[in-house]
Amino acid sequence: MTFETGFLDKVRCYHEQGFLKNSLVERWKHYGFEFGKGRPREDRWSIEVVAYGRPIYIRWGNRSDTTYNFFLNPSKFKNVYQMQKILIEVLGEECLEAKVNRVDFTVDIPIAYHEVLAGLEVKYKRANVEFHNNYNRTGLNVGGNQDKFVIYNKSDEKNLPYPLTRIERQLRGRKIVFSKFGEIANSLDRILDFHPMKYVKTNYVQFLKGKPIGNKQNDRFYELRTLVLHEGLYLAKKKLSLNRNFHRDYEKFFRLIPCEQQPSDYFNKGIKKFYQGK
Repeated sequence: MTFETGFLDKVRCYHEQGFLKNSLVERWKHYGFEFGKGRPREDRWSIEVVAYGRPIYIRWGNRSDTTYNFFLNPSKFKNVYQMQKILIEVLGEECLEAKVNRVDFTVDIPIAYHEVLAGLEVKYKRANVEFHNNYNRTGLNVGGNQDKFVIYNKSDEKNLPYPLTRIERQLRGRKIVFSKFGEIANSLDRILDFHPMKYVKTNYVQFLKGKPIGNKQNDRFYELRTLVLHEGLYLAKKKLSLNRNFHRDYEKFFRLIPCEQQPSDYFNKGIKKFYQGK
């Protein structure tokens, strides 16, 4: 997979009527799958099963040996059909009836994080906003528990020699576009109609100071510039609109130049490739 693409990044499911735990362990031994204690990022300790080099995490409930959650990263698989085939080998065909309770749609953009943050537009009128690191601003969350965007510096996380920014749309509960794991393999049109990246737009910010201006205007120009470079245009607009008219007082100091490729372009290209099996 190239880094200039979009994909289905994480899926978590809940299953109430699966195989008994001991039966699954015997199944893994039969297929020669490695398994042991493991922990996916941002989740609790689980059993990690490695099937054909792909990790799948399973966590049983406290009350039943047939009730469990499983968690996987579809982007680790060649395509959606390989993902489903391997999951059936690991958990049996019963896994197709498992309820999906988390999905992450993701794009990786070959632009430096600070540039993406500066010109990022998010069309959420009542979104909560939270930085990952309040001083260094290493990432940004926009939205609520059921539906939020997470934007962060992938280059720093993976120590990459090139600029890369990740944008994730994390969905839970009723926001998810499919209800059962078995529906995922036939959901390309449903995903494209949902348009996961439609609320985000990336731009380059060009500041326009121009001719010498008065002290008051000069102060506003540098106030805007400082906020945009440190926190991004999205938050700068929110802060500067509290006591002033942003359109009247600040929009004359900059213009936005849309990036040639938008998050939706990257996502559509990648998700189609994942479903077409290439």
